Amino acid sequence: MGKSVNAFLAKAGSLIVELKERADVSPFIVSELNALFPKVKEAMAKIKELETNIESIAKTLKHYDLFQSALGVGPITAATMLVLLCNPEVFKNGREFAAYIGLAPKSSGSDGKNFVTHIPKKYECNNEVRTLLVSCNFN
Repeated sequence: MGKSVNAFLAKAGSLIVELKERADVSPFIVSELNALFPKVKEAMAKIKELETNIESIAKTLKHYDLFQSALGVGPITAATMLVLLCNPEVFKNGREFAAYIGLAPKSSGSDGKNFVTHIPKKYECNNEVRTLLVSCNFN
């Protein structure tokens, strides 16, 4: 079976029928799978509907395309960033943004002397956005 949701939905029904015909599979397992499969299909349809609604709302906002242009960022991540960060223009540069969300060390200083400090710990940064961006990087 494929790894995608569509591959699962396409093949799960026929695989349940195959399990039903096998003698080494308990009928209780088959009946439970028959009961769960429609619920999974319904949940996946609801998730798809919600994603479509979130994307259509987010597209109307000012910085959606800016967030969406980042590598690996999809509609849900971009919409979440819009909600949690609101205005990306408050950051001077990408490094300041990365430090805010905990992906790069903070820097401070004045008079041309900059000191790079530590990567922010938990609750010093925006963990929700950090988690989403780290996940995007691995998908």
